Amino acid sequence: MNLKREPTIRVTLKIRWNKIFIILFLLSLITVSLGAIFSPVTARSRRTYLTDFILNNRIENLGYSNSILEEDTISEQSTYYALKMLKDLNLLETQEDLDIMATMLAHNVQTELDNLTDNSLVTLYYLLLSLNLIGDNLDKISTDNKNEIINWINQSKHENGGFKNYNSSSPTVFHTYFSVKILSLLSPENISDSQKHTEWIISCYHSDGGFGGNTTLNSSIISTHYAVLGVNFTTNINNLSSQKDSIIQYMMNFYVSDIFDSSNYGGFSQTESPSNSFISSTYFCVSTVNLLDSSQLDSQTILQWVLKSQNPIDGGFSESKSDGSTSYSSMITTYYAFNIIKYFDPDFSSLNENVWDVELDLFVLLIIILIIIAVPTLVIFIIWRKRKV
Repeated sequence: MNLKREPTIRVTLKIRWNKIFIILFLLSLITVSLGAIFSPVTARSRRTYLTDFILNNRIENLGYSNSILEEDTISEQSTYYALKMLKDLNLLETQEDLDIMATMLAHNVQTELDNLTDNSLVTLYYLLLSLNLIGDNLDKISTDNKNEIINWINQSKHENGGFKNYNSSSPTVFHTYFSVKILSLLSPENISDSQKHTEWIISCYHSDGGFGGNTTLNSSIISTHYAVLGVNFTTNINNLSSQKDSIIQYMMNFYVSDIFDSSNYGGFSQTESPSNSFISSTYFCVSTVNLLDSSQLDSQTILQWVLKSQNPIDGGFSESKSDGSTSYSSMITTYYAFNIIKYFDPDFSSLNENVWDVELDLFVLLIIILIIIAVPTLVIFIIWRKRKV
C-alpha cells in the first residue's frame, strides 16, 4: 500500500515546490517594480548630509573641530559656525548638554585672558558670539573678565578711530571691526565714538573701489568685506552712498561669468582676472554686494555653483583643487557656503534635494532581492531533497 502512495506524494511535493517558486518569483518582480518607483525617495537630502557633517565634528561638551581630520582639536571659530548653522536649521535646541558647553566656553574666555596673543582678539570674538548664541549665556562670564576684555581692547584704540591688533602699531580694518563687535556684545554703551570709527574705515577706501587693510595697503576682497560690514555696524551703510557703485563694481570684477567654464561659472575668484572660483572669495564678495544692492547678483547661477561644491565624501562643503578633485570639507568653508545659500534661499528649500544615494540604493535593493529569493529557495530545495530521499 505504501508503494502505491509514494508517486502521489512526490508529485504533490513537486507541485507545492513549483507553486512556492512561482510565488517567490512574483514577489521579487513586485519588489523590483516598487523599488524602481520608490528608490529615489530613499536617497538622503543635502540637508541631512550637511547636518551629519556638522554633528560629526562635535567634540562632546567642548565645541567643534574644523574637519574630521582635526577631530581632537577644538576651533573657536568652527564652534560658533557650527552652532550658528544648527540655529538657522532650527536644530540647536535639540542638542544635548549646551549648558555644559557654555560653561566650558566661559572657562576658555578666562584661559585666553591669562595668555593673550596676537590671535586673542579673534578667539575672544568667537567665544563671545557662541556664548551669546547659546541661550544668551554671556552672564557666565564674570564682571571682572568682561571689564578686562573692555580695557584690553580700548588700549588698542587709535586716536584716528581705528583699532590695532595686540602688539602691533597700526590699526587695521579687520581688527577695528572685531574690536567694535566685541565691545558691543559686552555692552552697546562701550561704543562711544561710532562716527569716528566709520570715518577711519572710509579713509581706507581706494580709487579702484576697494578698501585696503589700512590707509597704506592695497585693496583686497577681505578688507573690502570687513570695511563695508564695519561701516554698516558702527553707523549706517548709507555712509557709503557715494562709494557704493564703485565698491560693487570692484567686487563684481572677481565674478566668473564665462558660461563655458562650467566648473567655475557662478563663483568668484581670488584675482581680478577670474580663474578658479572659491567658496571663500564667493562668500566675501556675495555678502558685501548683497548688503549694498542684492539685485546686482545672479542669485540662481551663484546658488547652483555653491550647491555643486557640497562634498559627497563627508556632506560638508569644500574648495575644489586645481586638478578638479575635492578634499575633505571644513566647517569654515561649509559656513561660507551655507550663508551664500541663506542669502538666496532663506527657506533652505534647495537643501531638500536628494543627492548621491539613488544609484547606491538600487544596488543594495538588488542584493536584498537576491537574498530574499536565494535563502528560501535553498531551504525549500534542501527540505525537498530530504523528503525525496
